[in-house]
Amino acid sequence: MLTKVNTLKGLYPNLKTKQRRVAEALVDPDDVRNVSELCKDFNISRTTFYNWQQNREFIGYIDCLVENYTTSIIPKAWKEIGKKVEQGNMEAIRMLLEVKGKIQKDSNVNTNNVVIFTGEDEIPK
Repeated sequence: MLTKVNTLKGLYPNLKTKQRRVAEALVDPDDVRNVSELCKDFNISRTTFYNWQQNREFIGYIDCLVENYTTSIIPKAWKEIGKKVEQGNMEAIRMLLEVKGKIQKDSNVNTNNVVIFTGEDEIPK
Protein backbone atom coordinates (compact mmCIF):
# COMPACT_ATOMS: atom_id res chain seq x y z
CA MET A 1 0.00 0.00 0.00
CA LEU A 2 2.49 2.61 1.11
CA THR A 3 5.21 3.40 -1.37
CA LYS A 4 8.49 5.24 -0.91
CA VAL A 5 8.04 5.54 2.87
CA ASN A 6 11.80 5.43 3.41
CA THR A 7 12.33 8.40 1.10
CA LEU A 8 9.97 10.50 3.23
CA LYS A 9 12.06 10.06 6.39
CA GLY A 10 14.51 12.70 5.22
CA LEU A 11 11.69 15.21 4.80
CA TYR A 12 10.52 14.75 8.39
CA PRO A 13 13.66 14.03 10.43
CA ASN A 14 12.15 14.98 13.80
CA LEU A 15 9.38 12.38 13.72
CA LYS A 16 9.86 9.40 15.99
CA THR A 17 9.44 5.86 14.66
CA LYS A 18 6.19 5.45 16.59
CA GLN A 19 4.77 8.65 15.04
CA ARG A 20 5.64 7.35 11.57
CA ARG A 21 4.00 4.00 12.25
CA VAL A 22 0.82 5.64 13.59
CA ALA A 23 0.69 7.95 10.55
CA GLU A 24 1.13 4.99 8.21
CA ALA A 25 -1.68 3.13 10.01
CA LEU A 26 -3.96 6.16 9.70
CA VAL A 27 -3.62 6.35 5.93
CA ASP A 28 -3.63 2.62 5.24
CA PRO A 29 -7.05 1.87 3.69
CA ASP A 30 -6.81 -1.71 4.97
CA ASP A 31 -6.32 -0.59 8.58
CA VAL A 32 -9.77 -0.23 10.12
CA ARG A 33 -8.72 0.50 13.70
CA ASN A 34 -10.35 3.47 15.43
CA VAL A 35 -8.41 6.02 17.51
CA SER A 36 -8.82 4.07 20.74
CA GLU A 37 -7.55 0.88 19.13
CA LEU A 38 -4.59 2.65 17.53
CA CYS A 39 -3.64 4.27 20.83
CA LYS A 40 -3.84 0.94 22.63
CA ASP A 41 -1.91 -0.95 19.92
CA PHE A 42 0.84 1.68 19.78
CA ASN A 43 0.87 2.21 23.55
CA ILE A 44 0.16 5.94 23.43
CA SER A 45 -2.46 8.05 25.19
CA ARG A 46 -5.30 9.71 23.32
CA THR A 47 -3.85 13.05 24.46
CA THR A 48 -0.55 12.18 22.77
CA PHE A 49 -2.40 11.14 19.63
CA TYR A 50 -4.31 14.43 19.46
CA ASN A 51 -1.17 16.42 20.25
CA TRP A 52 0.52 14.74 17.29
CA GLN A 53 -2.34 15.90 15.11
CA GLN A 54 -1.27 19.47 15.90
CA ASN A 55 2.33 18.70 14.91
CA ARG A 56 3.21 20.10 11.46
CA GLU A 57 5.69 17.33 10.69
CA PHE A 58 3.21 14.61 11.65
CA ILE A 59 0.50 16.16 9.48
CA GLY A 60 2.99 16.79 6.67
CA TYR A 61 4.08 13.16 6.76
CA ILE A 62 0.46 12.02 6.58
CA ASP A 63 -0.17 14.37 3.65
CA CYS A 64 2.84 12.95 1.78
CA LEU A 65 1.73 9.37 2.44
CA VAL A 66 -1.77 10.15 1.18
CA GLU A 67 -0.39 11.90 -1.92
CA ASN A 68 1.88 8.97 -2.74
CA TYR A 69 -0.90 6.44 -2.28
CA THR A 70 -3.56 8.31 -4.21
CA THR A 71 -1.15 9.03 -7.06
CA SER A 72 -0.24 5.35 -7.24
CA ILE A 73 -3.88 4.26 -7.65
CA ILE A 74 -4.87 6.76 -10.36
CA PRO A 75 -4.15 4.29 -13.19
CA LYS A 76 -6.43 1.72 -11.57
CA ALA A 77 -9.17 4.35 -11.13
CA TRP A 78 -8.92 5.32 -14.81
CA LYS A 79 -9.22 1.68 -15.84
CA GLU A 80 -12.33 1.23 -13.71
CA ILE A 81 -13.91 4.42 -15.06
CA GLY A 82 -13.07 3.25 -18.59
CA LYS A 83 -14.80 -0.10 -17.96
CA LYS A 84 -17.92 1.70 -16.71
CA VAL A 85 -17.89 4.03 -19.71
CA GLU A 86 -17.67 1.02 -22.04
CA GLN A 87 -20.73 -0.43 -20.26
CA GLY A 88 -22.65 2.80 -20.91
CA ASN A 89 -22.71 3.98 -17.29
CA MET A 90 -23.87 7.60 -17.56
CA GLU A 91 -22.33 8.65 -14.23
CA ALA A 92 -18.92 7.40 -15.39
CA ILE A 93 -19.37 9.07 -18.79
CA ARG A 94 -20.30 12.36 -17.14
CA MET A 95 -17.33 12.11 -14.75
CA LEU A 96 -14.90 11.39 -17.57
CA LEU A 97 -16.19 14.28 -19.66
CA GLU A 98 -16.04 16.65 -16.68
CA VAL A 99 -12.47 15.65 -15.84
CA LYS A 100 -11.43 16.07 -19.47
CA GLY A 101 -13.07 19.53 -19.60
CA LYS A 102 -15.63 18.53 -22.23
CA ILE A 103 -18.65 19.34 -20.09
CA GLN A 104 -19.38 21.75 -17.31
CA LYS A 105 -22.13 21.65 -14.74
CA ASP A 106 -24.53 24.54 -15.24
CA SER A 107 -24.11 26.51 -12.00
CA ASN A 108 -27.09 28.79 -12.81
CA VAL A 109 -29.57 25.93 -12.55
CA ASN A 110 -30.31 23.74 -9.54
CA THR A 111 -30.19 20.50 -11.54
CA ASN A 112 -27.57 18.21 -12.94
CA ASN A 113 -27.80 19.71 -16.42
CA VAL A 114 -24.54 19.91 -18.29
CA VAL A 115 -23.16 22.07 -21.06
CA ILE A 116 -21.14 20.23 -23.69
CA PHE A 117 -18.08 21.94 -25.20
CA THR A 118 -16.97 20.82 -28.62
CA GLY A 119 -13.75 22.80 -28.56
CA GLU A 120 -15.14 25.31 -31.06
CA ASP A 121 -17.59 26.89 -28.63
CA GLU A 122 -16.74 29.81 -26.42
CA ILE A 123 -16.85 28.90 -22.74
CA PRO A 124 -19.84 30.68 -21.15
CA LYS A 125 -19.11 33.15 -18.40
